[in-house]
Amino acid sequence: MKYLWLFVLCVAGPGLAAQQSSDVESNIEEVTVFLSGAQINRTANVSLKAGENIVRLKGLAEYLDPNSIQVEGDERYVIQGVKHEVNVFRETTLPPEVKAKKDSLETLEFTLQMRAAMRKVYNEEREMLTANRSVKGTNATLLVEDLEEMADFYRNRTKEIEYKLLEIDRDQKQLNEDINRIRQYLNQRNAMANKRTSEILVTVLSNKQQSVDIDFSYMVRQAGWVPTYDIRAKDIKSNLELIYKGKVYQSTGIDWDRVKLTLSTGNPTIGGQAPTMQPWYLYLAEVYNGRKAKGEYGLVMAAEEADFEPNFEVMADSMDAEGRGFSSWSDVVTVNQNQINTEFAIAIPYVIPSDGQYHEVETQRYSLSADFHYFSVPKLDQDAFLVADVTDWEKYNLLPGQSNIYFQGTFVGKAFIDPAITSDTLNLSMGRDQSVVVERKQVSEYCKTTMLGGKKKTTKAFEIKVHNTKNTAVKITIEDQIPLTQSGDIEVEVEETSGARYDAATGQLLWDMDIAAGETKSVMVRFSVKYPKKRVIGNL
Repeated sequence: MKYLWLFVLCVAGPGLAAQQSSDVESNIEEVTVFLSGAQINRTANVSLKAGENIVRLKGLAEYLDPNSIQVEGDERYVIQGVKHEVNVFRETTLPPEVKAKKDSLETLEFTLQMRAAMRKVYNEEREMLTANRSVKGTNATLLVEDLEEMADFYRNRTKEIEYKLLEIDRDQKQLNEDINRIRQYLNQRNAMANKRTSEILVTVLSNKQQSVDIDFSYMVRQAGWVPTYDIRAKDIKSNLELIYKGKVYQSTGIDWDRVKLTLSTGNPTIGGQAPTMQPWYLYLAEVYNGRKAKGEYGLVMAAEEADFEPNFEVMADSMDAEGRGFSSWSDVVTVNQNQINTEFAIAIPYVIPSDGQYHEVETQRYSLSADFHYFSVPKLDQDAFLVADVTDWEKYNLLPGQSNIYFQGTFVGKAFIDPAITSDTLNLSMGRDQSVVVERKQVSEYCKTTMLGGKKKTTKAFEIKVHNTKNTAVKITIEDQIPLTQSGDIEVEVEETSGARYDAATGQLLWDMDIAAGETKSVMVRFSVKYPKKRVIGNL
């Protein structure tokens, strides 16, 4: 049986850090990532002596929340106190591996200098041979035997020099690679020299000498995840595949190396305490005269807040569930849902470096039953959009997030899914389809302006044509509108809607059409507007 011990900093006495302690490294076993923040679960193997022990858990995230530290104990030992410290890691003596690397670097650099010196010697010798290729004296004739002997010497020595220079080139290349590798290692070690880390000092009482595993956890704020989706459709007769993913980021200063991840929809940073209503007292405010110099009034409005859009690098894992030894993705991720939030426990270990970048983690895949139809608003955009209507989407625990939409293996665009403003049907736009042609044109023969007493009457008419160039029938909904008025001086009369569903409150017109392969259908919108003849309607 295990007991959970939770200590605030004040529990530990002031003399805790002053006592002799044993430094212990720990490993990250599991990370629960919330929408904002993360809980780090670590395990440390500790050798305890009989009596009181002070264990210093080193190398933790600098900005961990001290109030969130939890240390687990069991019947073999008792946790007496916990204290949190932030320190700068400084090495007083060089570790043996660092000293060995520095010695190797000096040896390699000296060897590289020797190779450079030999290169210089061989180059000078080659230049000397080249400069003395003239073997004929000024007052003597060179014998054939002497000429052959000197030619052999020149050829053999030149060959030896060229071979030596090639060997030096090869050695210098390898030496430079070894030197750069050691310098990179030493630079990383030097960067750690001033690295700030956290430490947790734990006072442990043990009844005997023993080796135990101590599990502990803490919260960090420099982490989180953002939900995203991939929505894929093979064709309009197949189910949609929705791939629920999370983009995980962290900048805690500690890399998460092959850890078990759990993504939670909870957000502990906003607090779990229910608010308390306070009395609401009214008061009289001073009247402020906002009159300007020319007798006008001004309204000062706050500037609109800029949307935050971080730069990120997506490091997607291309291996699927089957490639990792799982029969399906449902074996990889376990979904746990309670009254407050949903958790996705992922069986595959992940590497999330502390770089502040987004790293993609797949959580779940769903097959969604959908009804496909086309939709067009030709007044705004004369393309036809393929729309998938998904019902029963509430059971999939969707969060607001960006989605990438693919149709027949092609990326067609992005859409934002916001379940908070979605009805019982989730409408997903699958992109434009150029094979369904929609055209909206003004019909000039009906468009005119006439005078009726003290008023003008302007008539507008539009024809909407839909042509299906596909080899199969399609269903399409066309949307248009009739203008509305909020002025008693303006009258709007609907003259023709070709059987559309008309919402008088919003002016919306909707036509639901079934169009056969190669067929063209058209509808008409006609309305008139009456208004004072001395006035002008600017947006008609």
